[in-house]
Amino acid sequence: MSNSPNENSVLDHDYQNGNHGAMRRHKQLTLNIRERLVRREMSQRDLALAIHLAPTALSARLRGDREFRFCELEAIAEALGCSLRDLMTFDGEGVKV
Repeated sequence: MSNSPNENSVLDHDYQNGNHGAMRRHKQLTLNIRERLVRREMSQRDLALAIHLAPTALSARLRGDREFRFCELEAIAEALGCSLRDLMTFDGEGVKV
């Protein structure tokens, strides 16, 4: 995982530009992740360890306290056995990243 200060989070642009839909998309993203965790019978801790992220950091991202970085979403998709597009698809439509 890169922790470069210059690396933008996936939804940062929307938040900074006052896009209220970003909050809804973040909520749907976290629901998609949580649903896949349940399907795979995987805990948040297991996922955090699989993607080399502290469990508390993953929890903060899932709560919406912190934004996901693109590389984290890629690692999450791989750990959950799905594509990034699967994680980012809401109501049948993808999100531009």
